[in-house]
Amino acid sequence: MAKSFFNSIKSAFVTEVPDENLVVETKQSVDEKVSQTKQPVFVVPSSTQKAIEGQVNDELLQKLCQAMEDSNLPGPDYLELKNVANNDDMKRAMPDEIQRLTVAFITMKSSNPEMTKERVITSIDEYINMMENERKVGHEQLEVIWNEKVESRKQVVANAEQRIAQIQTELKELITFVQNENNEIASAINECNINKANFDTTVDFLVNNLMSDKNKLSNALN
Repeated sequence: MAKSFFNSIKSAFVTEVPDENLVVETKQSVDEKVSQTKQPVFVVPSSTQKAIEGQVNDELLQKLCQAMEDSNLPGPDYLELKNVANNDDMKRAMPDEIQRLTVAFITMKSSNPEMTKERVITSIDEYINMMENERKVGHEQLEVIWNEKVESRKQVVANAEQRIAQIQTELKELITFVQNENNEIASAINECNINKANFDTTVDFLVNNLMSDKNKLSNALN
């Protein structure tokens, strides 16, 4: 039955717009429950990020329908009424959903006296409570995933950013050190070259004088 209920719910999302009367009461009950439920919000850390508009997920919808079917209340109620009203033969013969729900309700009531409007509406409220419990459990599971895939990784990124800042500071200090050292090296090279040139020039001056005196003395002395 869960599969047929899934199909009927899915078709309602895609093709059918609820009318007044019974379905209006159902929608009002849903709206009241949703308004009373505080929804946790998962915020994407971006100043330009737009709010994400959710879409109906077929796989998730089928699992939730199965969970509802697994928790089906005893006796005829909303689930049975919905499935009967959305029977393929019924839909072909009677396209209007309100007419189908009304006929299904009258037909089921004729063989099940306990099938009353109050029972249908009350069962809807109970199924809403079941779904809200599923929501709570789902949000708890999503929060675990959020902490694992977002918060913990944000901390890793924060640590990496701190390390980057530290490395940038060290790099800046190293660049300054290298520049200062290169300046001092250049100055030392120039100083050494000047000293070497002065030394060689001085030695050459003395050697030249000595050579000159050698020649003079060689010629003067017999």
